[in-house]
Amino acid sequence: MPEVDVDPLKSLEDKIKIEIKLKSMKEAIDAFINELHALGYSKAKGFVENAKAQLFTYIDNWLKTGISNPKVTSLVERMMREIKRRIKRMGYKWSDQGAEKMTRLILLQLSSTKHFWETHWQEKMGTNANIKLTFLGVTVEN
Repeated sequence: MPEVDVDPLKSLEDKIKIEIKLKSMKEAIDAFINELHALGYSKAKGFVENAKAQLFTYIDNWLKTGISNPKVTSLVERMMREIKRRIKRMGYKWSDQGAEKMTRLILLQLSSTKHFWETHWQEKMGTNANIKLTFLGVTVEN
């Protein structure tokens, strides 16, 4: 997980305060949904219900994991966005089998710890940590 995606809570007190506030906000939205229903505004009620389903996904996941979800509201959406980006922009002419293998690799990379990922490649490449590659740069000549 990239360091920019880690956003741990500073204290247990903060977590409790946020959880209490989140619960009261969800209850307020539920009360509003019930009021719209009682007044007979079914389209407005449906809109608010649908919005509520996605409104707190980021906070719920963050409280559970300490990981922020940049640009999207859930870890699954983030993974799907990354798979789409890599398949469509990095390899334009994937066969079905190649796209499937690449997708599996991307899912493995995104869902694994850094240690697991490094160990996986050491086993695949047979390097046993005996080889280290270093990128020294690029020289462009006109």
